[in-house]
Amino acid sequence: MGRLYSTLPLFATDYSSAASAVRDCGGLAVICCPNGCMGNYVRFDEPRWAELPGNVLQLELNEKDVIFGDRDWMEEFRNLDIPKDTGFIGFVHTPVSSLVGIDTDIMCRRLKKEFGIPAVSIETNGYGTYHDGMAKAMKRILEIVPEGEGSGTALLGFSPLEYTAEEMSAISADVRAAVTFPGSDIRVLSGIRNAERNILLSSSAEPFARIMRSKFGVEYEAFMPGTKAEGNGDRQILVVGEQVRSNVIRNELRHKGVDADVATFFTLSDSFSEEGDLKVRSEEHLTELVSSGYKCVIGDPIFRGLVPEKVSFIPDPQAAVSGRLFWNERIGIDSLG
Repeated sequence: MGRLYSTLPLFATDYSSAASAVRDCGGLAVICCPNGCMGNYVRFDEPRWAELPGNVLQLELNEKDVIFGDRDWMEEFRNLDIPKDTGFIGFVHTPVSSLVGIDTDIMCRRLKKEFGIPAVSIETNGYGTYHDGMAKAMKRILEIVPEGEGSGTALLGFSPLEYTAEEMSAISADVRAAVTFPGSDIRVLSGIRNAERNILLSSSAEPFARIMRSKFGVEYEAFMPGTKAEGNGDRQILVVGEQVRSNVIRNELRHKGVDADVATFFTLSDSFSEEGDLKVRSEEHLTELVSSGYKCVIGDPIFRGLVPEKVSFIPDPQAAVSGRLFWNERIGIDSLG
C-alpha cells in the first residue's frame, strides 16, 4: 500500500514534458492517443497554453485502429496544412499507443521522404514522470539536430513546469547562454555538440549531459546563481521539489544563515546531492521524513496535507505537482526570509 496516493494528484507525465520539448525546439508535437491525454496536457501540464497555444496535434485512435491496425496515418498528414517553418515533427506516445504499438519509426522515415521534414519518435508511455519524458525527448531530438560550430554556454533541461519566462530570461542573462535546450529552435541548436559548457536547469537533463560529455567532451554543472554558500549543519528546513531548483533555494537560505535538506519525488542525482538529501518514495515516506525533526517545509501547497500541523510550511507552487491550481501564487526565491 506504500504506493497508494490519497492526498497527492498524479504528477505531470512523461508525454507532457516531451510534447513541450518538441514545441520549444520549433517542432510539431503529435500526441498519439484516443482522447483525454491531449486535454490533460493543454489544461494541466503546459502552463503557457493560454498565451502560447498551437504546434500540437492529436492522432485520434479509435477501436478499429486498435483491432485491425490498418489505418494509413500518412493520409492524416497529407490532409494537414503543416506550417512551412516547422523544424521537425515529434511523435509522443501515451498509454494506449504504447500498448497498441503504433510504428511511428516508419512514419518518421515516410514523413522525411514525402515531405522533407525530419521526424522523431519519443518512446514515452504515460506512466513515467515529466523528468523521464524530458530525458527521452532530449536524446531523440539530438539525433536530428544539424551539425554546426560551437555555441558557447548551453542551458539544458528547461521546462515550463519548473521555470517561468521571467526566470528564464534572468537565468540566460546571468550565465550568458547562447542556446537553451529545450528552448532554442532546432536550427539554432546546430552547435550544441561543440558547446563550451553545459549548465543544467534540472536533474532530468543529466542523462543527456552525460552523453554530451562522453561523446563530445562537453563538461556540465548544475545551475547555481551567485556564490555557493556553505551550510552550518543545523538543517531544520526541508525543501521538497525538483532537485536543481531546490538546491538554488537551499543556497539562498544559506546566504541568510539558515541550512536545509532537499527531498524530491522526481530524479535525485548523486552529482548534485548532499548528505541528508533524499528521494521521496511515497506520501507516507514524506510524512515520516518531515516528522523526523524538521521545523519547516518549503514545497507545493498540496504537500501541506502531508505535513504535521506543528511544522511550519512555506508554499512554493510547482506545476508538475499541482498543475495550474497555485501557479499564480508562486513565490520568489529572494522572498524566503
